[in-house]
Amino acid sequence: MKLTIKGLKRPKALPNSYELKVKVYGGDDDYRESFTVGGFERGRDEDLLENVLRLLSAISSTHTQNLRKIQNFEPWFSGEMARSGEYWEFPFESEEQKQKTLELAHRIEAFYERVQKRAEGLGIDDLAYPDWPGDIIYGDGEDYCTLDGYELFYYDENFLKHKVEVEL
Repeated sequence: MKLTIKGLKRPKALPNSYELKVKVYGGDDDYRESFTVGGFERGRDEDLLENVLRLLSAISSTHTQNLRKIQNFEPWFSGEMARSGEYWEFPFESEEQKQKTLELAHRIEAFYERVQKRAEGLGIDDLAYPDWPGDIIYGDGEDYCTLDGYELFYYDENFLKHKVEVEL
């Protein structure tokens, strides 16, 4: 007898890790989209997770034209090229602050590289570096979509998804 399982799907998340689903909207709520920041390994990456959660808290009270001015926005959400610090517009108050942000950017880059290697080892191939979406309807290249909220999930060793409550 031969048994063939049809439609067997590979997981899209990493086991024993947190995944952040960020929801945004553009224009006057003309369109919505979401993106994922994920692979925060439990017991290893909680400090980076806290960093991005605090950043989202700051984003929620900031006008979209000013997002690039929020400290740590660019290392997290300005794309792979901007993580080097070459294109950052954030006005650093001191050289020490700039060095701390560059250090964070290097940690974020190493985090993404490690996540990608873990994902490849599990046959997951659609994890990506997140860029904050631009407001394509009303934006002039400087406007970003508005944060509409986020949800945090944990995937256990069996890839079961659990909602996580966040208290900052």
